[in-house]
Amino acid sequence: MVMARFVPRVHRVLCIIPASCRGGILDTDRRDHVRLVHHESHSTCRQGARNQRQAVNGDSSLVFRVLGVKMCRRVMGAVMRVVPVVMCSFMLWTGESHQIHVDRIPTPPSIEELARAADVIAIGAIDQVTDIQRSSGTGFTSPWMECRLKISQLVKQDTRVSAASTVLTFWVMGSHNSYEIGFRPFQKGEELLVYLKMASGIDGYVLTFGPESAYKIKNGTLQPFGRSAVARQHDGKNVGSIVAALHRASSVK
Repeated sequence: MVMARFVPRVHRVLCIIPASCRGGILDTDRRDHVRLVHHESHSTCRQGARNQRQAVNGDSSLVFRVLGVKMCRRVMGAVMRVVPVVMCSFMLWTGESHQIHVDRIPTPPSIEELARAADVIAIGAIDQVTDIQRSSGTGFTSPWMECRLKISQLVKQDTRVSAASTVLTFWVMGSHNSYEIGFRPFQKGEELLVYLKMASGIDGYVLTFGPESAYKIKNGTLQPFGRSAVARQHDGKNVGSIVAALHRASSVK
């Protein structure tokens, strides 16, 4: 609406200037009809041209002020559209949970190879998950989750685990507030099938291939945490059929 009031006026003034330079100035009546008024004096013509240039400059500065207001409004509109995204990102960053990237070696393509890489394969329910700090070098610590699994079945075991063991402890990198991308902390009472390996660096069991080595058991079927090919081979399968396949594998006893 503001632009509609000033742009036509500028247009009329810009059209006046060429006529003024030919020996006259333009005047307008109330109906906005243009009437050319001739003057005998060249000095009057020059004065009229100066007046018209001042009018153009005045109207132009007014238009620029209007454009400035509109540009300011556009900038503010853009800022208001960006601010919620920035605030959302800030809230995610400063919220209660963050995700971290972990570089891992490639996951084996088959269930048999995954079983062969694991030292222990166990089925059980999560009894407790505790955030701890473990040493990762001289003067440095890193966050880990200590997971206690109440064993219901040992599919594979090494010499460090007794066949009579009822509880198995393993560690997962991260904490309840900062954990691996695509993963999440285990929950108390959650039934799992896990593939574990002894990690010499922390002197304890860890998931052999991170999220690709853990499977939630719900109504007797497996739900993977990972997205690899071997994770998809577990997806929706009956836990009994997977255990049978693991026992049939030559490397699992």
